Amino acid sequence: MTMTQEQENRIKEIAKERRTAFAYIPRQLLVDQKPEYAVFPLNVLFAAYRNENDKIIQGHALYEPDLSSYDEQVLDDNSQQRAMMYWNKYNRATKKNDFLAIMWFSRDSSYRGVKIVGGQTVFDIRELDWETFFIHLTSKGLYNSEACMFGPVNNENEKL
Repeated sequence: MTMTQEQENRIKEIAKERRTAFAYIPRQLLVDQKPEYAVFPLNVLFAAYRNENDKIIQGHALYEPDLSSYDEQVLDDNSQQRAMMYWNKYNRATKKNDFLAIMWFSRDSSYRGVKIVGGQTVFDIRELDWETFFIHLTSKGLYNSEACMFGPVNNENEKL
């Protein structure tokens, strides 16, 4: 069964209206003589793809760790909480306030992530393991006012 031109045009319009986000699982942050950093990611990538004029466009925002923000606290139950801030690479200099706070809890090895875009909390999640946490964290994609880089995907064969 082949699509009519009208059906094909409608699919393209839907792709233009919707953004597709992808989840990324980062590598660990490994720093010599700082083994406590290993519960944090090297960086965090958020991305979304969309179709514009029959070309796939990718937008991405890369959040990088601020090692000076590392904090460790002992909680009431004698477990530890470790926290680190990650700043959006594309607006760090302008102080627009796009950042990510990541916390790790020794009690159950769980993670909490809070993403702030333009000074507003856009989500706050908690998960019990590394992989699930980063899938849920990064699959949210980009937010409208989030600083990011846009550009066409280089593969010309990828058209919707």
